[in-house]
Amino acid sequence: MTDESDKVESWLNKPRRIIHNQKIILTLLSLALPASLTLVTLTLWATTIFPETIAAILTAWAITTAGYITILVLRRTKK
Repeated sequence: MTDESDKVESWLNKPRRIIHNQKIILTLLSLALPASLTLVTLTLWATTIFPETIAAILTAWAITTAGYITILVLRRTKK
Protein backbone atom coordinates (compact mmCIF):
# COMPACT_ATOMS: atom_id res chain seq x y z
CA MET A 1 0.00 0.00 0.00
CA THR A 2 1.07 3.53 -0.59
CA ASP A 3 1.42 6.18 2.06
CA GLU A 4 -1.70 7.95 0.82
CA SER A 5 -3.85 4.84 1.03
CA ASP A 6 -2.54 4.15 4.54
CA LYS A 7 -3.67 7.61 5.61
CA VAL A 8 -7.12 7.07 4.09
CA GLU A 9 -7.44 3.66 5.71
CA SER A 10 -6.47 4.99 9.14
CA TRP A 11 -8.91 7.87 8.77
CA LEU A 12 -11.75 5.48 7.86
CA ASN A 13 -11.00 3.16 10.77
CA LYS A 14 -10.64 5.98 13.30
CA PRO A 15 -13.26 5.78 16.06
CA ARG A 16 -15.77 8.61 15.87
CA ARG A 17 -16.91 10.52 18.92
CA ILE A 18 -20.35 12.02 19.37
CA ILE A 19 -20.32 15.71 20.25
CA HIS A 20 -20.68 16.07 24.01
CA ASN A 21 -23.58 18.51 23.93
CA GLN A 22 -25.24 17.21 20.77
CA LYS A 23 -28.80 17.45 22.14
CA ILE A 24 -28.24 21.03 23.29
CA ILE A 25 -26.77 21.99 19.91
CA LEU A 26 -29.68 20.43 18.02
CA THR A 27 -32.20 22.13 20.31
CA LEU A 28 -30.58 25.52 19.84
CA LEU A 29 -30.47 25.01 16.07
CA SER A 30 -34.16 24.11 16.01
CA LEU A 31 -34.92 27.30 17.93
CA ALA A 32 -32.66 29.47 15.79
CA LEU A 33 -34.59 28.98 12.56
CA PRO A 34 -38.01 30.18 13.80
CA ALA A 35 -36.35 33.03 15.69
CA SER A 36 -34.48 34.22 12.60
CA LEU A 37 -37.59 33.92 10.42
CA THR A 38 -39.56 35.96 12.95
CA LEU A 39 -36.84 38.61 13.02
CA VAL A 40 -36.76 38.81 9.22
CA THR A 41 -40.56 39.06 9.05
CA LEU A 42 -40.63 41.85 11.64
CA THR A 43 -37.84 43.69 9.85
CA LEU A 44 -39.61 43.52 6.50
CA TRP A 45 -42.86 44.63 8.14
CA ALA A 46 -41.09 47.55 9.81
CA THR A 47 -39.46 48.67 6.57
CA THR A 48 -42.81 48.76 4.77
CA ILE A 49 -44.49 50.84 7.46
CA PHE A 50 -41.54 52.97 8.61
CA PRO A 51 -39.08 53.70 5.76
CA GLU A 52 -36.59 55.16 8.27
CA THR A 53 -35.98 51.59 9.42
CA ILE A 54 -33.89 50.97 6.31
CA ALA A 55 -31.49 53.76 7.30
CA ALA A 56 -31.33 52.39 10.86
CA ILE A 57 -30.56 48.89 9.59
CA LEU A 58 -27.82 50.16 7.28
CA THR A 59 -26.32 52.25 10.09
CA ALA A 60 -26.33 49.27 12.48
CA TRP A 61 -24.78 47.11 9.77
CA ALA A 62 -22.02 49.67 9.15
CA ILE A 63 -21.24 49.98 12.87
CA THR A 64 -21.13 46.19 13.27
CA THR A 65 -18.90 45.76 10.23
CA ALA A 66 -16.52 48.48 11.41
CA GLY A 67 -16.33 46.86 14.84
CA TYR A 68 -15.65 43.45 13.35
CA ILE A 69 -12.91 44.78 11.09
CA THR A 70 -11.39 46.65 14.03
CA ILE A 71 -11.28 43.45 16.08
CA LEU A 72 -9.66 41.57 13.20
CA VAL A 73 -7.02 44.25 12.74
CA LEU A 74 -6.26 44.41 16.47
CA ARG A 75 -5.90 40.63 16.67
CA ARG A 76 -3.51 40.58 13.72
CA THR A 77 -1.37 43.40 15.09
CA LYS A 78 -1.03 41.65 18.46
CA LYS A 79 0.29 38.50 16.79
